[in-house]
Amino acid sequence: MKCLAIGTAVVSLLSSAAASPTCDADHDHVHAADEADAFGRFNDWSVGGFLFAGLNLQGIGGMVDGAPEELAVGAHDPKRERFSAQTIEPTLLLRGGPVEVFSNAVLGQDADGGWDAEMEEYHATFFHDGFRLKGGSFLAENGLHGALHAHGLDWVNAPLASSVFLGEHGLLLRGAEISWEPEQVPLRFVAGLGRADTHDHEEHEYEHEDEHEDEHEDEHGHEHEHDHADWHEAEFASTVVNLRSTGTWRAGRGNRFLAGTSLATGRNGFGHETTVLGADFRWSRKPAGADHEWSWNSEILWRRVGTGGGSGIDWGAGSELTLRWREMWDFGLRCEWLEGMPEIGLDERVRLSPVVTRWLDSGRRVGLRTQYDCDLIDGGRLDHSLWFQLNIALGSREEPR
Repeated sequence: MKCLAIGTAVVSLLSSAAASPTCDADHDHVHAADEADAFGRFNDWSVGGFLFAGLNLQGIGGMVDGAPEELAVGAHDPKRERFSAQTIEPTLLLRGGPVEVFSNAVLGQDADGGWDAEMEEYHATFFHDGFRLKGGSFLAENGLHGALHAHGLDWVNAPLASSVFLGEHGLLLRGAEISWEPEQVPLRFVAGLGRADTHDHEEHEYEHEDEHEDEHEDEHGHEHEHDHADWHEAEFASTVVNLRSTGTWRAGRGNRFLAGTSLATGRNGFGHETTVLGADFRWSRKPAGADHEWSWNSEILWRRVGTGGGSGIDWGAGSELTLRWREMWDFGLRCEWLEGMPEIGLDERVRLSPVVTRWLDSGRRVGLRTQYDCDLIDGGRLDHSLWFQLNIALGSREEPR
């Protein structure tokens, strides 16, 4: 109840500004339109209609009860209270006929203020008669958020269950993916095969080898750290098969629906199999002529993890409700749950996250986001976080198809 009360207070305080009066003078509207046109011209970073460059910037700071990095599950989740660079993400898209080539890099500050940089996606895609063939390094389509970059999220941090079950980047694969959309049926089928990002698992592997050696050196049979293994070892660490299917339909005035299922299976850091099954649902509503849009996303995930001592099963779920209001405001509430798996050191966790975003331009390129997180961990520990995020999108807004 305390979490809900604080979250409600944060949303109420920030959303009250939405009702503030605005100036209706004609010259102000003309001036604003001129500024918008100038800003739009500045952000035309395309060349010849086939080369598109972009730069997404996110800065963040806040207040946290404990250590922010201990609460982070996504690769680009906030990891320090002091205002810092969360992500600096340049993108480049080359589009010509049936072929696309896309790449993006991500630079950001870690918990100590140091800088991390990585190439995240780099892939080529070929399109033909409803088929799409992609090869390279890519975010595989798995669940509602699987193919989204950090700047595409409506919250300051990544979804809890999918980040823990699929990996801190989502399901980032180096391999190939094929999809098919039949012409007369609103269905989509995706199949992918590739090697998961393994840089963290290699480090954990050496750690576990050292612990294993220490265990054999101990002659007294005491309990050892590796009995409570690092839960990151349950993530994919080798070749992964990924499958997804979705169906979409419309009903009533402005209602759109999507339902999907996903499956990913492959070898984990323990040297055994991890399998993740998911089901998801999306509803959005924007009646013709309306100045607002509702959206509701929900998904549930099931995972089986093989370890040296057998296998374990855990569940995760999340639900998000968002309201887009008059192009300049977003209001959202997200509820998430992880069952946990004590045998690999993963605690049960419940997180409640209200969020408010104020966009400073009609194109939604510059915005200020405020989010409160209430984390209940292992049924007893309660952590509160309040985050303030600056979002800036420069250049092309073109995304890979």
